[in-house]
Amino acid sequence: MPDNTNQPGEYDAVLGGKNPPPVDGVVLGGLEGAKQRFASSDENYRFLALSQLINFI
Repeated sequence: MPDNTNQPGEYDAVLGGKNPPPVDGVVLGGLEGAKQRFASSDENYRFLALSQLINFI
């Protein structure tokens, strides 16, 4: 048995979430993706986020 059971093994899935996803990430979608785009300093990303957030009201 390993000494430190808190460390992932070779075939274990690793849970993330300590750092926020990148604003320009391609994979993130839905409500979380729209919120991340709205947090961007780029006006185009914020406009896109507003048009997507309307779908969740």
